[in-house]
Amino acid sequence: MWTRLILILSFSFAATDAWAQAQRGSNPPDMNLQTFRPRGTIPSIGEILKNFHGSYAVSYMGPRINGSPEETYNVFIPDVAPVQLFHSLKLGYQATENLQIGVGADIVQNMVNGVMGSTGIIRGRTSEWYDPYLYFDLPNLIQVDGWFVFTSASFSLPVGPASLASAKITSMILQQSWNLNTSSPFSFGFGWFLNPQFYNDPIPQGFTDRQTLFLSFGPNLGFALSKTISIRASASFNVEHRSPNPNGLFHLSEALPDTARGSLSWSPDISPLFVSFGGYVQSVLWSPSFDTSIVGANFSIGF
Repeated sequence: MWTRLILILSFSFAATDAWAQAQRGSNPPDMNLQTFRPRGTIPSIGEILKNFHGSYAVSYMGPRINGSPEETYNVFIPDVAPVQLFHSLKLGYQATENLQIGVGADIVQNMVNGVMGSTGIIRGRTSEWYDPYLYFDLPNLIQVDGWFVFTSASFSLPVGPASLASAKITSMILQQSWNLNTSSPFSFGFGWFLNPQFYNDPIPQGFTDRQTLFLSFGPNLGFALSKTISIRASASFNVEHRSPNPNGLFHLSEALPDTARGSLSWSPDISPLFVSFGGYVQSVLWSPSFDTSIVGANFSIGF
């Protein structure tokens, strides 16, 4: 069962779902938070509908800098694979100013046929749904002077083939982003992502172990070229725990390769919608090369 990498807007090919679907299909900001009525009053149908928010995001894991235009370097394998799209849909209800509850679903889509990696496996044009999930966005759960802290939690519904094969009960995601409040065009922040996974025992036949915990964290630095255009650099560092593990419950080992990313985004003001277009270059952090570096793009829209 393949693990996931934390990317600001990225994409995954592997068989586990939690980290990629959370990071790559992250919900755009709520642009239309409503003024909530006092307790004891009944809102109109129109007011209820205004508190629904939806989003669609698609991320393109594009070609390697040194390689065929039909193949990318996929750190989730890690190996070359077909260039890919990752689609994410979310629909949520703004229950209060501090809580949005919703559902989400993601799909990975390989775009070409016949890409053969170093292992000799030939990968073709396929599509795969990940487990749907319930999410809870809590933008004001933690308040720290000088910082904006966004907190989110989600729980997967284990109905996909990979989850059924591994006897998964659920995959829980806890994540936060911390960003300095500043009037400067420069921005700085960091984020962390914790993904405990729960299974039925015993381990199904064919599995030597199962990932039970994934942790990713990293900083980001940005600069606003204008009100709508910004550039950003980020890095991610990843560890995991697999069970059974002879070194014990609290032993963490290296998971996916650590990565660095540079991105450019354009977010035009077309209120009440939130729209963003972007492009990026991504490389393996500690051993960068053109063979393992890729270019990609992303688009998101929300209301």
